[in-house]
Formats: sequence, structure tokens, C-alpha cells
Amino acid sequence: MIKVQVSITLKPGVHDPQAEAVSSALHDMGFSQLKNLVMGKHMILEIDSHNEEEALSQAETMCKELLANTVLERFVLQVIS
Repeated sequence: MIKVQVSITLKPGVHDPQAEAVSSALHDMGFSQLKNLVMGKHMILEIDSHNEEEALSQAETMCKELLANTVLERFVLQVIS
């Protein structure tokens, strides 16, 4: 079993009103040193394989076909076990 960590964030330049709202609230709370906030999704996929390349390939296909909107989002994969 191989675990693949998936991090999905909006591509640079894509408007993120949720991140803007959270950033504004943090500034209002006194966290003035915050310069940028990127929000996203985090997943851990457990793939029944003993081959890391195969597991990463399957995870990439999952992201491209369902988990990420590749027009607006980018994703990063990392084997964690």
C-alpha cells in the first residue's frame, strides 16, 4: 500500500474570494505581518500498489480526471509512505 499526498491550490492569478476574506479577517485580528494566504485542498490517497511510479501515475490520473479542475487549479503529488 502506498500513500500519496495530494495538495490542490488555485493557479496564480485565479481570484480566490475565500482566501481574501480569511486574510482580511486575520488582518482585522491584528496579524498585520501576513502578506499572502493560499488556500486549497489536501488529500491522502492510499493506493494498493507496491510500485511508487505506478501509484503516482494513478494519483495523477485521478487528479486530472476528477479531483482537480485543471483549468483553474494545480496539484502537487508526494509519496508519503
